[in-house]
Amino acid sequence: MMESSYDLMILDYMMPNLTGIEVIELLPQEIKMSMPILMLTAKSQESDRQKVFDLGADYFMSKPFSPIKLMNLVEDILND
Repeated sequence: MMESSYDLMILDYMMPNLTGIEVIELLPQEIKMSMPILMLTAKSQESDRQKVFDLGADYFMSKPFSPIKLMNLVEDILND
């Protein structure tokens, strides 16, 4: 089992080489359960959102967004 000292994982749906979706698919279930996952993406279709949640992400934010909005969401997640 991987031990983690991270409080949040932030991924981008369309990262080069390995997408955010592929990263989530590779994560062991205990990691998915131990920290929240926030997916950032230019995709905004409901099917994309549902796929992200079905794979284990906890939060979804569509681009474009302001840095302040992202920081507010991160703060809310970490204070939850």
